[in-house]
Amino acid sequence: MDAAMQANQQAMMAAQQANQQAIQDMQLASQTAMQQMQMTQLANEQMTNAMQPYWWGQPGAHPGINTTMLNGVRRTDAPQLSKNTGVYSSPVTVRLKDHKQGAAIYYTTDGWTPTRLSTQYTGPITISSTTTLQAVAIAPNFARSVVSFATYIFRTNPPLVPATLPVQSGADGTLVVASEASIPLVFAQPLDSGTAKAGDPVSFTLAEDLKAGDTVVIPKGTLATGKVVRAVPVQPGAEPGRIGVEVDSLTLGGRTIPLHRVAVLEGRIDPAAQDSRIAAGTALTAVIPAGTTLPAPPR
Repeated sequence: MDAAMQANQQAMMAAQQANQQAIQDMQLASQTAMQQMQMTQLANEQMTNAMQPYWWGQPGAHPGINTTMLNGVRRTDAPQLSKNTGVYSSPVTVRLKDHKQGAAIYYTTDGWTPTRLSTQYTGPITISSTTTLQAVAIAPNFARSVVSFATYIFRTNPPLVPATLPVQSGADGTLVVASEASIPLVFAQPLDSGTAKAGDPVSFTLAEDLKAGDTVVIPKGTLATGKVVRAVPVQPGAEPGRIGVEVDSLTLGGRTIPLHRVAVLEGRIDPAAQDSRIAAGTALTAVIPAGTTLPAPPR
């Protein structure tokens, strides 16, 4: 084989490899764009559901401290918690009771205000570490209840379980998140529903190292970003303020890693309406999608 033919074959092979690489790059870009679109749709759906007007029911329903008829809609009574705030030395079992036939109760234990996207109460809740339990009731044709809450304090909490990520080895030493996973964040700044505006940027940091086995994949303190998606200051008539935030991504090794989570925090209504205030250091759990590619951890 003469040199010219060999050079021609090498050029053809190089062109084929370049074409295959271009196709792979296009497929990856298409998959990334689709994933981002799906995450945006999910965030929009979450926001639509989570940030329903505080007085859920007929549009324009306004608060009344009791079940007063307002604009043709009565508010659902707040659910009753079987255990009050206090200090406990052993696990407690809490039962929630509604006062309206057909009402559904939703609750949270992570400090965030319950919505119809939260866990629905179906039976007793066992609490064994310091926790604030919050619950709301929603009944057909009634406005959503105010928030019932209690804090259960345990002097000795169980040790934290090391945070791990389900990952698989990818190309070029990268790692691929095998299944959707939760990651712990904390707010790097305070927020107040009286001053925040929709679109304001929000900064978070990773609360603890995320590991794959004994290897740190994402180190504690890694910066994550998001935004305020809605901020409503305290309203006349005892309607509390509320803030909705969305987590967008974190930056790792020069790459933008997509995240998603929409959460709502509402001020207290009793004894007086308050703005919603989020202190720096407040915990928030975000989600990293399955299929996300992470840079190879440093050796």
